[in-house]
Amino acid sequence: MPVHTHRWPSTYYVLSSANFVRRDADGNVLVDTRELDQPFELPRAAWSDPLPPHSFENVGAADIHLISVELKSS
Repeated sequence: MPVHTHRWPSTYYVLSSANFVRRDADGNVLVDTRELDQPFELPRAAWSDPLPPHSFENVGAADIHLISVELKSS
């Protein structure tokens, strides 16, 4: 995914996963899951605070499928 933001906090329900790299707007690596303990149990629910501009690249062999619900204020 190209550079984008998440202005609101959100919940994620991860159905399938693969290794990924998340970079900031300048291309600096923020997260590379290949450097983290793997794997986690699926399906999995997760919380995310709002995120500044970033990109997301699937660097794994499988597809990533998730449901994201942003909690927008009224």
